[in-house]
Amino acid sequence: MFKLIRTMEDSAGLSLVEVVIASLIISISVMGSYALFAGVIDSSAGNSKVLQAQQEARITMERMARELRESSADRVWTREDTYFYEPMVMFLTPRDQARTFVVDEFGDPEWQRVVLYRLDLCLNRIYRHESYEPYIISSLIAIASGNASTDETYEWLAYEVLYCGQTEELGGNGAMGVMRLDFSRDNDKLLISMRAAPGSGRSTGDVYDPYMSPTMNTNTAKQPYTNVADAYIHLSTTVRLRN
Repeated sequence: MFKLIRTMEDSAGLSLVEVVIASLIISISVMGSYALFAGVIDSSAGNSKVLQAQQEARITMERMARELRESSADRVWTREDTYFYEPMVMFLTPRDQARTFVVDEFGDPEWQRVVLYRLDLCLNRIYRHESYEPYIISSLIAIASGNASTDETYEWLAYEVLYCGQTEELGGNGAMGVMRLDFSRDNDKLLISMRAAPGSGRSTGDVYDPYMSPTMNTNTAKQPYTNVADAYIHLSTTVRLRN
């Protein structure tokens, strides 16, 4: 009889300590699984933003390079030539409003319009300005040929294009914010280099440096990127200008 009671006591359920330990193990497992799942989702979203920003950056770079290849070395001016306050490049193009490449009877380009690309340092966006005004085009040619008055400068004409020409924002989806844009001349070669980062919104300036702390960042109050994929996008290309 006593042996039966002892056997029943030995086969009783789990003790309170065992239940607590088992619950703790299950909780840790669930929390670990959730953290892993959340990390995968965050990484996927971060990679998607980076890929979209990379695509916008490549499209922007290719458009600038394609237009600049149709200009000539003596019809291209950078920030150093104009003393403009923002990174920029200004050039003449023989494409008319119908996008036809116009040449004279000798096969030389006939300059139809002036185009200006610039980086807005406040909004971290690249803007394209163009003008068909004959006086701007003729003034640019006169300055380059040394036949202009002292009142005419590249800087003044750049502002004329900026404020009077047609304006377009490049990368209109707002997926990227451009942190740096450089145009470096070497005779008939122009090096374009760009550093961008994934951005949010469109023309709102809420783009920030992935490697800056929130206290150092003045562009936005948002937290910096935490995903390892959210890093800088570096692009560069060399354009050979026409002689």
